[in-house]
Amino acid sequence: MSFSSDAIAQETTVHESVIYAVANAVGVDPIDLDPLYDTIDPEAVDALFDDGFEGQLAFTYEGHDVVVTSDGPTVDGVQVDARPVRAAGVREDSGTSTVGQ
Repeated sequence: MSFSSDAIAQETTVHESVIYAVANAVGVDPIDLDPLYDTIDPEAVDALFDDGFEGQLAFTYEGHDVVVTSDGPTVDGVQVDARPVRAAGVREDSGTSTVGQ
């Protein structure tokens, strides 16, 4: 996935892609993960890649090695789907999102 050209990337921030990738890699709903901001500043991650960063950002989240590049995140060295399988983190009754909080 390219953060600059993929249509889903335009709807999903870089930090949300990290959350979805980790959730998909471990088989849990994204809202069951610890908040990403306990590990790294989500806004800083987004800003870094929004500015056309060409390198990689590596950190540990939920006990997994995450590496983010312009091609998307990898979890424990494996490129995983960084898209939501369903509207994860959205409560059907309220329409509010909890992803990234």
